[in-house]
Amino acid sequence: MQIRQATAEDMAEVGEIRITAYVAGGFLSADSGYVPHLRALRADGNGQGLVAVAPGQQAADGQAHPADPAGADPAGTGRLLGTIMLQVWPHTGQTVKGPGEAELRPPAVRPGVQGGGVGELLLQACEDRAKALRLRKVFALTTRAAHWFLDQGFVAADVSALPVERRELYNWKRGSKVFVKRI
Repeated sequence: MQIRQATAEDMAEVGEIRITAYVAGGFLSADSGYVPHLRALRADGNGQGLVAVAPGQQAADGQAHPADPAGADPAGTGRLLGTIMLQVWPHTGQTVKGPGEAELRPPAVRPGVQGGGVGELLLQACEDRAKALRLRKVFALTTRAAHWFLDQGFVAADVSALPVERRELYNWKRGSKVFVKRI
């Protein structure tokens, strides 16, 4: 499996992976008003979007990638297996306070390959990118994947760890948990 920068040609498939994964995981209903937002996320070019490319599939760069003997795409689900996004200041929402920080948009992995380490590989690639950018801190917000972030070395934080502007917009009914990881 290869992890690479998402391209403009990937965006439609990336949006569908997010929606499919979130619906399958019970994080989202198919008719949610959040679906258009997920579909459009990073389509504006902001953020460091990464994708996991299935072994032996054609990448957007036109290159074929060798098959993985471990069979990371057993279901033959398609060219892309998953996606993740690192939003680096100043091209972020209102979760980060300034330079040296970023927001991690949780990985979305096709349901047929979840549990196979795709999300962890995507996260590691984001962390490597964050280190290369000399970021100090990465934030993540989630309503349902707290255990996953804790397993990946994130630390639970209080809403007060968010910038004032983000705290003012925090949706208490949604109840997102805040996580931070020092890079």
